[in-house]
Amino acid sequence: MIILIVPAVILVLLMTERMLFRRCWDRALGAVLSFDAQPAVEGGTSSLTEVITNGKAIPVPVLEVGFALDTGLRLRDAGNQTVSDQTNAVDVFSVRGHEKITRKLTVDCRRRGYYVINRTSLVAHDFLSREAGYCNLEQNTHLYVYPGEFPPEGLELPLEKIMGEISTRRFLYEDIFLRRGVRDYVPTDPQSRVNWKASARTGSLKVNLSDHSAGQSVRILLNLDEPTIWYPEAVLEDSIRLAASLARVLIQRQISVSMLTNGEDMGRELGITAAAAGMALGEGVSAGHLARVNELLARIDLRLKRPAFSGFLREETERAAGEGGQSGVTRVLISSSRREDVSEAAAGLSAVRGGLLWLCPLAKDMKDEPVPENVDFVRLDCRG
Repeated sequence: MIILIVPAVILVLLMTERMLFRRCWDRALGAVLSFDAQPAVEGGTSSLTEVITNGKAIPVPVLEVGFALDTGLRLRDAGNQTVSDQTNAVDVFSVRGHEKITRKLTVDCRRRGYYVINRTSLVAHDFLSREAGYCNLEQNTHLYVYPGEFPPEGLELPLEKIMGEISTRRFLYEDIFLRRGVRDYVPTDPQSRVNWKASARTGSLKVNLSDHSAGQSVRILLNLDEPTIWYPEAVLEDSIRLAASLARVLIQRQISVSMLTNGEDMGRELGITAAAAGMALGEGVSAGHLARVNELLARIDLRLKRPAFSGFLREETERAAGEGGQSGVTRVLISSSRREDVSEAAAGLSAVRGGLLWLCPLAKDMKDEPVPENVDFVRLDCRG
């Protein structure tokens, strides 16, 4: 009799355990992934934290946590990873009842970009059977990887020319809030400029003598047109690095920076924004503005089709013509493309502004081509 009862009891226990697993395996079970809050830099590292929680008494003996990453990021010492058009990572946990597990993974940032994890898959395996449960959890974490540094030796000549252009083009504005003394009143002076205290003290009318402030601003025009039919992608990446490095140095020198590019925002493909073609950023000189410059450049996706930059240059020419001589904006063109439409548009902008600095990152095996005579052309050898 006992021989019959024991197998029956075991069978009932197995069936009960299987039923509990089917009904309860994902109850109070969670997985949250989060990148480091600080942005990373191309070639550097960041971190990804996994937090697994099991709020019920029933353990989950084998739990697989899977997620996908762009190949621009690579996990160190993670679980199983397969790489195709993206990196698929799977970490395996054994979670006891009422347990919380935190695991921190090091992330190698191989390329600049804006990286998002929006979904995690959970697969739980029953310890006593072949039963498995599967579900997806929504995630909301992202990481900015800023462009790397352009070689310092390659920045020396461009910065020298930019600072020289600022010095010669600088327009001085009289600033009523900056005073450098008083002088005698003349009939053409407005009454609002009379310094009544100085007038009472001296016994004759005196007016404030204002100082001058210099409007200094650099507008970076970043062209990401394809330079030729065959070209190394490093050429365009170095153009982006050059724009980021120039912005950083100029802002450190308290020179306001704005930017315009025909690069397309990868956020449009991700459904994050619905921006018009190209990307633009107004003037700014703060640390926060530099962060926005780097974020803009990080979000450029070179896999997306880009509008021709010549149209942007023509619009910029119209804007510059409207400014006349009343602007302290120094425009710098970064373009590896020397196509005819770009050269003609650059020549037009240079004619309106009385000159244009053209910085041209090229691979060493890329030949020189004719460029407009009225632009200051600087070839920069890049890593490509």
